Amino acid sequence: MTENTTEYSRRIFLRALGLGVAGLAIGGGAAWAQNQLAEKDAAQAALETLQAQMAAAQAQSLSLDGQVASLQTQLSTLDAQLMAVNGQNVQLANALATSQNEAQLLKDQVAALQAQLASAQSKLQDYGGLISLYEQLEAVGLDALTQEGLKATAGGLAGALTVTPLVQTGLQTARNLLAEFEKLLPDFNAALVWLNERVISLKLGLFSLEKAAKTTIVDAATGVVTVFGGFIKFVLDYLPFNIGEQTRATFSAAQTVFTHSVELTANTDEKVFGKLSRYVGDGPQNWRKKLVTPLRDEALAPTEQLLTAVDNARTTFTTALEAPAQAALSQRAALREQIAAYRAQKQL
Repeated sequence: MTENTTEYSRRIFLRALGLGVAGLAIGGGAAWAQNQLAEKDAAQAALETLQAQMAAAQAQSLSLDGQVASLQTQLSTLDAQLMAVNGQNVQLANALATSQNEAQLLKDQVAALQAQLASAQSKLQDYGGLISLYEQLEAVGLDALTQEGLKATAGGLAGALTVTPLVQTGLQTARNLLAEFEKLLPDFNAALVWLNERVISLKLGLFSLEKAAKTTIVDAATGVVTVFGGFIKFVLDYLPFNIGEQTRATFSAAQTVFTHSVELTANTDEKVFGKLSRYVGDGPQNWRKKLVTPLRDEALAPTEQLLTAVDNARTTFTTALEAPAQAALSQRAALREQIAAYRAQKQL
């Protein structure tokens, strides 16, 4: 718009300049007409015509100037409107860019929300599967099994504790018996020593008897029974008939005693001392080391420890397992009721 206005003003200026030049030319023509009398009338007429044209041109120029001023005013108004429109366009462009940015941001947010929704739906499915597994876990009936197990364990411990006093009494009796038996071991040993001494004395007596009998009879026989038998026969042969017969029974009984005595002295070491002395003596196989101490340390003491452990187990079971477990089971039962009520309320 500004370039067109400038071009239009330039044309008006050139036209006015042309008119001025034309006026100068007319003035020059008038002077020349004066010099040329022959052309005076024509020049005068032409001058008047030109003057009329110049007046018309000047009027037209004034009209054009008014139009130019009006156009310039309109142009200024249009320029102001254009600037306002350009400003509005800039504002609208900025608003459009902002709206586009906001729209893109909203699209991004919608996409992010859709992704979150998809993730949430996937999580809901996962949680649904997890809840299903929990429901299957609850359907196993662990609480009932735990209740029954606690009851059975409590009953077993109670039954064991009812036997505990009897076992403790038996243990004390066993300890007393072991103590009495341990006290008798020296007596057993002393009795065996005494018996051994008596057997040795008997052996010596039998040997002396055999030796004395051998000096009486002339015989190469050996052994106290054989020698004593020969001695009896020797004596009986020298006694009168009636006395010999009466004495024969006595000697026969005495010989039987000697026979048993010899058998006793011959087998006592094997049958008695060989089997008992090692248990009642002070050797490594005596009953104190092989019987009393193992029974006391490896049977009675562990049994007492077991009884104490059973009693402690009952206390521990009651305080550390049964009571807390029963409380937890009660809470779980209450929670199941709440879950059932919640599902019924929410129609899940």
